[in-house]
Amino acid sequence: MRYIVDISPDTLDTLNILIQKGEYRTVQEFISTAIQNQIYLSEQPALSIIAPTSSQTGPSESVREPDSKSLLDIRNFQVETLDESKNVRNGTLSGFWNKFLPVKITLRVLANMQHENDAPVLLDMLQENASVEARKLGQTLVRKERGSGRKRGDRLFTALPVKRSGDKSRLRFKSHFVGSLSGGKIDGMPGVLELIHISKGSDGKDYVSISERGLSFAGLLNPIIDNNDYNSTLSEEEKAFLVAEIRSRLPDEYEAIRSVLKLIDEGNADTKTLLSELKKTHPELSHNKLTIFLSGMLNRLADLGLVTRIFEGLAFKYEVSEKGDSIAYMQNEKTTSLGGI
Repeated sequence: MRYIVDISPDTLDTLNILIQKGEYRTVQEFISTAIQNQIYLSEQPALSIIAPTSSQTGPSESVREPDSKSLLDIRNFQVETLDESKNVRNGTLSGFWNKFLPVKITLRVLANMQHENDAPVLLDMLQENASVEARKLGQTLVRKERGSGRKRGDRLFTALPVKRSGDKSRLRFKSHFVGSLSGGKIDGMPGVLELIHISKGSDGKDYVSISERGLSFAGLLNPIIDNNDYNSTLSEEEKAFLVAEIRSRLPDEYEAIRSVLKLIDEGNADTKTLLSELKKTHPELSHNKLTIFLSGMLNRLADLGLVTRIFEGLAFKYEVSEKGDSIAYMQNEKTTSLGGI
């Protein structure tokens, strides 16, 4: 039997991202999988979507020995820091790096591991421990979100590996929100923000050290992790820290932020019109590349409190906040590009 389904532009943009990432071959395959998953979930107990199962855990989740929250605890960290990484991948943030809470988790875990070991940490060990803690915290947030009314993108657990079959989402977390060293270049959101440093040891293994700025960010109180406050993923202090770091360390990214804020302030309030405007100024970029860039940017801007968004119909409408407005029209600064996308 054949059915015709209306799909909003925002939803279609998201599907295109998933297809480009290789998670699905076609829109039809995605819809078929979604239907099968929904049928399966409807047959399960109410909490089965968030309850761990034997298939969710394995040897990798037994890496850490301390209690369930100790690697996220805030302490008077006494660790040796490294700074001024010169081998980051590039000076802009990938569109796939859509939230900052995952970075906070990685830095808190790294700071605790370095504090305990009094030495740089094996990269694969950090990846395992950080992804385990992210999954545990994410599952807690899934429970807290029930009945909150938040829409996709605004949910607190966005970007955390909470899916029932968590292998892919944990790999994504390790790659995007912990990082890697490839061809001598550091990749991943914490590294590009210069909050961590990854280097190859004399034994041929990759090691991670937290930077001075990374340690400062790790030490800031987080509303969710430290105060059980589930209204925001970042404190005002954390938001201010990140904006200042991006401005001073990633000038191309900062210019891209100002470009998008100005477009929104000029009345381009939804994803469809924003993409249309971006295409006018950057015709050399494909629709998919612009979509990925904009999706990540809008999520990060919302995280930082630079835009607010309201769900209208089937799509978000964006407005520049007072703080975002002050950045967009800061004197003696010009917006000329979208950075290095």
